[in-house]
Amino acid sequence: MIDLQLNFAPFDSAHDKASLLKDASDCSGALSAPALSNGDAVVRAVTSGYSGTVTLPSGTGVTDVNADGWLHCREHIVVGGEGGTVVPAQTCESTGAYNDLNFNIGTYLICVCLESSGDGGCDSANEWLKVGSPIDSAGVRIVGTPWLGRWQDQAGSHVDNLRSITGMSTVYSIIGEKSAGFEIDNGDKLFFAVGNCGSIPLSNTTSYTSVLTLTMYDSDTGSASYGTARVTLPMSPALTDDNGDLRTLVACFATSEGVNESPTAQDYVLLSDGLEIMPYPILSPQLDIKAVSGSAPSFAVDWLRSGDLIFFVETLESKGAESDCYQGSTAVDGSRVLPYPVSNTPNGTTTLGGNRLDTLTDPLYPTGKLTLPSDTYLQSYDDRPRFLTACFIPAGALESQFSGASCPVVNPTLTHCGEDLINVVRLSAQLHVFPEPVGALTLSWNEGKINELRFNEPQWGVWGDRNFSTGLIDDIVVLKQGDCTGVHELGNADDYFLGTSYSAKMLLEDAESYETRSQDAHIRDEQGGALRTGGLATGKVNELAAGMYKICFASSSSEADDQEDFKELSVQIEILEPDAFRPSLSVPSSVLLGASISVDWTSNIGLIDKAAAANSWIGLFRASECNEGSEWQHQCYVASKAVASLEGSDALSGRVTFVFEEYKQAGEYDVRYFSGDTSDGQGRTCQGLQESPHDTYVRCVLEATVISQPFVVQPKMKEIQDLNAISGLEVVFEGSNRGRFANPW
Repeated sequence: MIDLQLNFAPFDSAHDKASLLKDASDCSGALSAPALSNGDAVVRAVTSGYSGTVTLPSGTGVTDVNADGWLHCREHIVVGGEGGTVVPAQTCESTGAYNDLNFNIGTYLICVCLESSGDGGCDSANEWLKVGSPIDSAGVRIVGTPWLGRWQDQAGSHVDNLRSITGMSTVYSIIGEKSAGFEIDNGDKLFFAVGNCGSIPLSNTTSYTSVLTLTMYDSDTGSASYGTARVTLPMSPALTDDNGDLRTLVACFATSEGVNESPTAQDYVLLSDGLEIMPYPILSPQLDIKAVSGSAPSFAVDWLRSGDLIFFVETLESKGAESDCYQGSTAVDGSRVLPYPVSNTPNGTTTLGGNRLDTLTDPLYPTGKLTLPSDTYLQSYDDRPRFLTACFIPAGALESQFSGASCPVVNPTLTHCGEDLINVVRLSAQLHVFPEPVGALTLSWNEGKINELRFNEPQWGVWGDRNFSTGLIDDIVVLKQGDCTGVHELGNADDYFLGTSYSAKMLLEDAESYETRSQDAHIRDEQGGALRTGGLATGKVNELAAGMYKICFASSSSEADDQEDFKELSVQIEILEPDAFRPSLSVPSSVLLGASISVDWTSNIGLIDKAAAANSWIGLFRASECNEGSEWQHQCYVASKAVASLEGSDALSGRVTFVFEEYKQAGEYDVRYFSGDTSDGQGRTCQGLQESPHDTYVRCVLEATVISQPFVVQPKMKEIQDLNAISGLEVVFEGSNRGRFANPW
């Protein structure tokens, strides 16, 4: 509104008028000025009284054709004629009359026509009087509507609303026109309200603010922040979220001149930038987030919106410290140095924005993704993790402003600024960047015989403490030939190549065996994560063909749903052809009933230098009985002999002997070798049932590493085929005078 005061007569609203004309030098344009503004001119009735009032146009964006004024859409009406139903006057959200356009930026000449001027018809230019303002004799200046946010990055500052965290006194820039005479200035006013600018709040509350005053206007035309001022949210009481939900407010602005005397709500204009008060962001549903050294995974962040910024700084505290996020430093020239670097480094990041906000965002509970930098990867130390504190700056808030009432945002120095960065909070989750957990990993396996893959070395810290770092339970591993491309999309049980050239996604289990963990008095000797029976079965690992396989590793906090979540580790798993590790057995072709059965064995066939595993054994079986194919396979042995029973055995070959008392009957037999280093020991393995495409079934059975050729225990001497198999036997007569001689050599 504009207040008009004349010292010779009161105004008469029935006859007196005022017109505002853009860039006019005389009042001739008042004759054709429209009653509803066209953006450059308007004519209005002046309210009665010695201090008349003219309401400026404020209808831009008003779409309700019933809107006829400020927050008003209809007078009361009577339905049904005299004595009918009275419908009360209707209030609405419209801030002006329909099609009454806001004035454009510029200087407007004020012209007044009084009843006493001429014939009072206001139809002649001579009846209009030019009126100057106490600030500018040329009339009144209409400034552009300012916007709130980061002055150096308007596009990336925020979308729709500025943001602040519950209980936080956040500082924002406000930016207006830079043309001389049309700038914002110190002393201009702003408040944040619920819904609209219909009333001026009288005090600060946790739900809205009172009128706030702009400060620190930068009038230096050579400054990068020229034309900007600042507004600070109150601290006591501070604005809070809406009981765990977002609180959304509108921003209302007025120039200091516009509210100089008896301000009303109509002196304020609604800004396009609102304000959201959000709960504390949640970087991870887990306590902390973790990443393998040299990787760039993504993490879900609750309450994240466009313009929010997160940076990571290395912390020397075991759990991090609040000062990690705001404690800056001072350069030798006295300038203040931010707590975060201007570009990414191996031990910290610059400010990072979120991504995929549109596809993941619920308007009421916004969520986004934060991706670690890939231009310069975060790195662990060689033998231990690097711990980093996560710091958050809400959208639209100044991201490089130091403390100090007179501290400039550009080139802050110790003369005017403290060392503390404002507008930043520490998040509860820490980032652990840990070395590749491959120190305990066995890299070469026989096809179909992988029984455990350990991802728990190197490790750092105490098991159960939040800073314990290595591969952990629920981290994700995929084995894949070639490279790790596309592993984030794996998981379809109907995939033809699953279990042939790559595994499914597998979750690490506790590296400590269940049997050991269940002992009450046991002191853990294993910590961290490993792929054991269940995980290997889920991944169809023991169905993979021989070859070299990349290890694709993702931490559980990344959710493993992006390609970048997986790090291709520096080592590979080699799956060898079955014969590479196979031991050998040598048996006689026939044995006389009552004689001992001698079996010669070797721990390998010469392709590798592998000694017999501890607790390996050889079983004597009736030929082909309880062979492969059932859960009772190989359990019907007639007798058994230990091959190597002690840890550290280096035996490469040997002989075991089965005596008559152990087998007792003639017939066809075979012997079977069981290795002591299977997943459950002594030849017993628990693995996923192969060629089961839709589900995972774990079967625990004895598995023979090698089965001999069958041989015969003959009841009669003359049926012995290999006479050399009986020690000391030289010749056998088969009736008459015919004989068979053992080989004399």
